[in-house]
Amino acid sequence: GTVVIGISDGYALILRTTTEEVLALDHYSDGTQAPFIVAKTFELFFRGLGTAFLERIPNGQNNILATSISLAVCGIHQNRFWDWIVA
Repeated sequence: GTVVIGISDGYALILRTTTEEVLALDHYSDGTQAPFIVAKTFELFFRGLGTAFLERIPNGQNNILATSISLAVCGIHQNRFWDWIVA
């Protein structure tokens, strides 16, 4: 099953209860985009959020941070959710 665990300005966050994957659904898409993975597990998702909160440079260049978090929590080099979180 799935559970909506959060809604923000940009994304709805969905937890897949069978796998613990956290997915994001872009609010501004045209409805044709499927939810995409932002973390392999619920725990990794919150670790990524904590890292973003503590390490982010306000109004700074956070591209390397976004890539680092994305690789650590979901194994994907480029993830628009993490880019958005640290922006």
